[in-house]
Amino acid sequence: MSGEKMSFTQRCICERLGESPGITLGALSSQLRSTPDSMKRTVNRLISTGYIRLGRRGRKGYELHLTGKAFPASNEVMPADKRRHVAFEVGIATVIPAIRAMVDVGRASA
Repeated sequence: MSGEKMSFTQRCICERLGESPGITLGALSSQLRSTPDSMKRTVNRLISTGYIRLGRRGRKGYELHLTGKAFPASNEVMPADKRRHVAFEVGIATVIPAIRAMVDVGRASA
């Protein structure tokens, strides 16, 4: 965004639109667990900066599409609690096989 950084929520919105183009604002807000009002402000900001464009208006609202303008990934800027959660998951995924290997070695020697 011209001179300012893109927020984590804005990055997540762009990534979600990349995964499912044509999604409506209501569906987007429920998927990202946000209120429609706050999502509307964020989406309007992305529209004004040229990351998102409005598509056809359907029964449930306007379809949202990416414009093709490059945006940074959300994993570059992640909230601290999310980083802790990811680090914990990685640690557990590493420790469990190691513990299992120690148990198997112990059983084999007994």
